[in-house]
Amino acid sequence: MSETKSLAQAGYEGYAADTGGKTFDGRAMPVWSALKGHTPRAWQAAARAITARLLGPDLARLIAMAEPYKAVAAEAAQAAADGVPYEGRHVFNERLETAAEHLVDAALRL
Repeated sequence: MSETKSLAQAGYEGYAADTGGKTFDGRAMPVWSALKGHTPRAWQAAARAITARLLGPDLARLIAMAEPYKAVAAEAAQAAADGVPYEGRHVFNERLETAAEHLVDAALRL
């Protein structure tokens, strides 16, 4: 689960708690995991906008840039958990090193 999604889910659930679990027109709100289509994306966009406002645009942009690399880290962790020999994991490690270098370069440009 991405950090933005976590913030989006927290916002959605906070809204639900404040409204008694009702939408603006009085219907019951579904749980987060049941949301489909544009609704979770809209909450994620709201979370990104709030993050940018709180952290400033440069730091928020850096966090957004790091998001795709979380999947690489998760793949590497899963490979290790599955017992993939190191020779098979070295590709993930190289990708993580490259990602880290790109993020450091981006941070230095901010």
